[in-house]
Amino acid sequence: MSEKKYQEEALKHKNYLIESIRVISRGILDEQCPKIEGCIRLKVLIDNYSPQLHQQDDLQVIELIYAKTSHIPTLEKWKSLSKGEKLNFQSEMDSIENAFAEKITKAARFLKDYPFEARHH
Repeated sequence: MSEKKYQEEALKHKNYLIESIRVISRGILDEQCPKIEGCIRLKVLIDNYSPQLHQQDDLQVIELIYAKTSHIPTLEKWKSLSKGEKLNFQSEMDSIENAFAEKITKAARFLKDYPFEARHH
């Protein structure tokens, strides 16, 4: 791959990450995306965009939520859980979400308005 093609692909990927971060942040703020799910998705996107961004005070809650929910099964593993297991995990997630709702909203607002285009890597 030529250097120019590589740079074009890298820029396209960076722009995809930025747009995805903003879409999920807006989804959290508009209550279209559950806060816990949004934090998990944002954690992965930020890890791929710029891991040091997690050091921002307003964003530390994303890492915290990710850590507090990392033991909860997802996708196919979630589907295979019994109804009781799902209810227990859902109760745990609701409790975490309620405890950190304000900080999650603040993080989503921070990311929605963050000047990604002004940053240089």
